[in-house]
Amino acid sequence: EGRLFKRAEEAEPLQPVPLGAAEDFIDDTRGLLGEFVAALEERAPLVTSGQDHIKTLALVFACIEAAETGDRVVMSDFYRKQAIPNTWIE
Repeated sequence: EGRLFKRAEEAEPLQPVPLGAAEDFIDDTRGLLGEFVAALEERAPLVTSGQDHIKTLALVFACIEAAETGDRVVMSDFYRKQAIPNTWIE
C-alpha cells in the first residue's frame, strides 16, 4: 500500500511519513534482483539471505500457533521444535 507512519512517543498520534513514488511489486523486485546480480558479480554475500526468509517465515508460523492456541510462543523453543539450526538465528 506504500504507507508508513511513525511516532516519537507512545502517547503521540501516528504521523504519516512521505514516501517517494514506487510501483508495487516492480520497484522492490527490481531492487532485490539488482542486489542479487551485484552479489554475484562481486562474489559478496547477499544483503538478505535465505536464512533471513526462514526466520521471517518461522515468525509468521509462530504467530499462527499463538493465535490458534492462545499461548505465548517462545521463539527459541519454536526454532528447536522446527529443527531450525541455531547458526541461522543468531
